[in-house]
Amino acid sequence: MNEYSNEYSTMNPDIEKLYQEIEILQEQDHKLENKIQVLSDKPVVPFQLYRPVTHNDSSAIKTVYEIPVTVNLLGTAAATAGNYGYFFTANKACEVTSTQMVYKTAGNDAGTVTLTIESLTGTTILGSGTALLSSALSLKATAATVYTGTIIPGIGKFLADGNRLALKLSGTPTAVDSLQVTVGIKYI
Repeated sequence: MNEYSNEYSTMNPDIEKLYQEIEILQEQDHKLENKIQVLSDKPVVPFQLYRPVTHNDSSAIKTVYEIPVTVNLLGTAAATAGNYGYFFTANKACEVTSTQMVYKTAGNDAGTVTLTIESLTGTTILGSGTALLSSALSLKATAATVYTGTIIPGIGKFLADGNRLALKLSGTPTAVDSLQVTVGIKYI
């Protein structure tokens, strides 16, 4: 019984019943809080191992996430060649897993205008890195369309701590507007 129930029960029997219902609800609430606490203290295990993990096995068991890294050249900034350059520096070993590009307005220069992603190591300067795409993506194709680049398999797509990624432009990006490039990074 609630500490107040005796005081009010002499006045109105309906109040006594109300306090009893409140006590039941409080007890149920307390039980639920205890269950939540017990569950939150236990780790969630998505699968069960049927043998102990050896040193060799432990390195193979890890969660892998692809992190999108996006660079935007907003508005007419995409039409200036000097705005293309570094956009990512690895802070630990990782792999480039994907790349997509989209722009608001396509280029209209008379020559070929393409974009690729390059990987730079050590003191390698812009434009001298390793191309990561099997073929450069055109900046003169249909606007507002997402283009996916194909990553070249091999060691070039793996970055060490301190390696950089950059946009490598070929041609003159006249009229290109609002370019967005997203690269998928997976830490290894």
